[in-house]
Amino acid sequence: MQCFLFRCCVGVIIGGLLLCADVWAQKNDSSSYTLELSEVSIHALPEMKYAVGTKLFRIDSAYQQWQGHQSLAQLLSTQTGIYFKEYGAGMLSSISFRGTGAGHTAVLWNGLAINYSNVGQFDFSQMPVSIAQNIDVQYGAAGALVGNEAIGGSVHIYQKASFLEQKQLSFRQTIGSFGQNNTAIQWQYANQRWYGQTQTYWNSSQNNFPFANTTQIGQPIQHQANAQYHNYGIVQSIAYAFTEKRRIESHIWYHFSHRHIQTPMTNLSLEDRQIDENTRWTIKYEDQIARGNLQLQVGYLRDYLQFNRFSPARVQRFLGLVQYEKNITPHWQFKIGGQNYWIQSDSPSYQRWIGETRTDVYAFLFFQPSKRLKTSFNLRKVWVTGYEVPFTPALGIAYQYWKNTKHEQTIQASLGRSYRVPTLNDRYWLPGGNIDLLSEDSWSAEIGWLHTYKTSSFQFSTQINAFRTMAKDWIVWLPTGSFWSPFNFNEVTIQGGELALQLNYKGKKIHWQGAFQMAYTQATNQKALNAFDNSANKQLAYVPFYKMQGNYMLHYQTWSLLGECVFTGFRYTTTDNSQFLPAYTLVNLGIGKTIRWAKHAFQMQAQVQNLLDESYQTYQYYAMPGRNFQLSIQYQIFSSIQ
Repeated sequence: MQCFLFRCCVGVIIGGLLLCADVWAQKNDSSSYTLELSEVSIHALPEMKYAVGTKLFRIDSAYQQWQGHQSLAQLLSTQTGIYFKEYGAGMLSSISFRGTGAGHTAVLWNGLAINYSNVGQFDFSQMPVSIAQNIDVQYGAAGALVGNEAIGGSVHIYQKASFLEQKQLSFRQTIGSFGQNNTAIQWQYANQRWYGQTQTYWNSSQNNFPFANTTQIGQPIQHQANAQYHNYGIVQSIAYAFTEKRRIESHIWYHFSHRHIQTPMTNLSLEDRQIDENTRWTIKYEDQIARGNLQLQVGYLRDYLQFNRFSPARVQRFLGLVQYEKNITPHWQFKIGGQNYWIQSDSPSYQRWIGETRTDVYAFLFFQPSKRLKTSFNLRKVWVTGYEVPFTPALGIAYQYWKNTKHEQTIQASLGRSYRVPTLNDRYWLPGGNIDLLSEDSWSAEIGWLHTYKTSSFQFSTQINAFRTMAKDWIVWLPTGSFWSPFNFNEVTIQGGELALQLNYKGKKIHWQGAFQMAYTQATNQKALNAFDNSANKQLAYVPFYKMQGNYMLHYQTWSLLGECVFTGFRYTTTDNSQFLPAYTLVNLGIGKTIRWAKHAFQMQAQVQNLLDESYQTYQYYAMPGRNFQLSIQYQIFSSIQ
């Protein structure tokens, strides 16, 4: 803890000195441009009104703009208490949300569940922040609200059509250490009827960074080999408003990635490669019918993966969804709906085509009997080909027991059930797949307290949450002679607490945003595998007890400064807790300047990542980059349509 505070202080002091130098160099010119930013808030998001009692967080738009060249894994790692296990920079990045595994977080893009059906997880390294308009994070059980895999939480990414009249074109170029190159172009057009947005990106890196090889005597400095990568993609959105109450919109995202799989420290001679190709397309129609909102949606997803020269694995999914939402009275609101996924998979490891249907029906109820009391009650029932999936209810409540002109205090709680259907690999992998697996089943409870202090120019928010999850039929792959097979074996208990502080000050020339988050997570296996197994009552592998981060953004006229400090505690790498990876602290700093002229805007940013040159690993034997630098230039031209 002292090491974390010391290193953060170093970063904050350096950043503060840089800012002071800029502030004192500026003149008091009332005509200078001030960057307008959205107000910081940790209250419930309108899109998640039925998630009463759970912790909700929206990534601030200013941070998104700053870190537009980063991956979603990098952004969430510094802005939330979520831990990511990375097999190297730009490699597979899997999430550990509140102590759960990589397959226990649901990821949705414009309403489509985009976790890969064969492995049941999403690679967060493969999504650039630049293509997301909004990123919402919902903590805790969301099986009733979201569906499959939402045991630890859910992440929602979406583009949202706006019919405010505008034209906008932007270009961003980032170069950095170790051959990093990121290019992003965005065009947007809207009038009262039409909305269109095109986003393209290209990212690449040689990734030949130096690292200390801790597996060899003397820990010699070596350069990472076989870690280069490139990826590119396009996101196209188009929408048409027939009337104010009726519209249709379409979003399509194509992504291609070619990666040399980073070698572990123990074997630098490997030369594995992987190609990923993903297509995601959704069309949604909305209409106001019978004083309610009707939504029809269809979607298509195709995932293609080829490892080395082996035959590729292909998965196709088709979605059909219908839902209806209505205000019964000013205090009652409900949503009912159903969706159907048709899944087809072809993999050399299955030796045959796999077909599967998943059908969900759900009902959500929001009840607000008074201005201070909110409740929600959600139900979901799922049918999967050949499987029994548990019925999933959820209940949430929030009560604002104190409010005046400056203070608001709210206490909230939730209880819910979640599930995870075994993946295609779990069931059909040859050799070893287990067709008799049961769905994972969990119950989660959460309680939270929120306090907000607000004046005309200052806002400070505090949120404290405590949670507990009890899961059974946890799927574990175990050796069975010459190969491994999955079994419903583990019983897992996860409990912990989170503290989140947010500050927002907006003066005449200075705008300061700051945040601090701390998470404590205890995730233990309750059941030994056999008489020789020592995993019972031990912390799950790669789940840190502590994770803390602080960040701030300071804006003075046309200048801005970013500071980030992330502390990740030690993590056990074995189920018996006999080995571990040490804790590490990362400090990042950035400085930027915005120049506006007529309808043009230029933004220049310089960043240093891992300022203290920390040597660390998020997954054992896979090195991560030391101190590195990035330089970004962004140009934007915009106007209103006359």
